[in-house]
Amino acid sequence: MSRARDLSDYVSTGVSAAEFDHLDGVTSGIQTQMDGLETAKAWVSYDQTTPAIDDSFNVSTVDDDATGEFTVNFTSAMTNANYTIAGMTEDHSYLQIDEGTRPTTSAFKLRNTHNNNVSYDREDNMAIVFGD
Repeated sequence: MSRARDLSDYVSTGVSAAEFDHLDGVTSGIQTQMDGLETAKAWVSYDQTTPAIDDSFNVSTVDDDATGEFTVNFTSAMTNANYTIAGMTEDHSYLQIDEGTRPTTSAFKLRNTHNNNVSYDREDNMAIVFGD
């Protein structure tokens, strides 16, 4: 879209040309103004059947703790243990924080279960971490 078309859309909603120019400058500069909290601090693709890390960022090792259970260890520790983990796996299974464990600044433990709550080793396990 042209600037004139964009501006007319905003003006029709009550936004002034000066406000539009400010918003336009803010949105075009967002990429350079990120403080790093919006980017992944770690991620891993892990095959528990071998067991082996397929690919990763800021993950030093993955410990195969038991059937369907594994611990992901960070290369560089997190600032605190209040980070967010998102994960996925294959074949109608669930990847969850292992019951009775809490993430630490250096690692987190995941458990891979099917809907019958039985743990299974799976080939495709992925996790990504956001936070400090």
